[in-house]
Amino acid sequence: MAWVAVENFDSYSDGDLAGENGGTGWSGAWANGAVEVLDVAGTQTYQGAKAVTDNSAVNNSFYTRDLTSAVSGDGNIVYFAMRKGSTSSGLLNINIRNSGSGNRAEVRFNTSGNLVLVGTTTVTLLAGYSADTWYAIRLTFNVTAGTATAAYNSGSGWSSESSAVTMNNSGNIDRIALGRDAGTSTDY
Repeated sequence: MAWVAVENFDSYSDGDLAGENGGTGWSGAWANGAVEVLDVAGTQTYQGAKAVTDNSAVNNSFYTRDLTSAVSGDGNIVYFAMRKGSTSSGLLNINIRNSGSGNRAEVRFNTSGNLVLVGTTTVTLLAGYSADTWYAIRLTFNVTAGTATAAYNSGSGWSSESSAVTMNNSGNIDRIALGRDAGTSTDY
């Protein structure tokens, strides 16, 4: 089954992302699985009217949302955009998950200033990302083989596809998560 969900945050009121329930292909609303709050705001967007933002110095922002139908097989692609305000402070990630076993693979801005793909190993997608720059991400994954690759686009075309990482844990992809640890900047 191919990725079928769409989320752009545009229909949401400004404020806490928890409980918001727009888009298509989702079986429920966004849930806050941690302490810190991620907010919806129209101050800085990749497209449309809204984005999710966090500028807190508190660790452990972690929101999840379940898909209507689990994704299995090969040839699955999900697109998303991320923007990190600092290259040396905090973590920002989006990951694909199985609700029973946990994180399968994630794309992360790390504190070393790199954009990475993380599974059981880590592959650098971009060494030295630019702060306050939007990066579109294409995450391609094969649930059957348990592998994932990624590419990014910062406005000048898609990068080469990364080498593959072996995904963590097991199971079909039935959940997506947004996560962030404390930073000194505003992240989207």
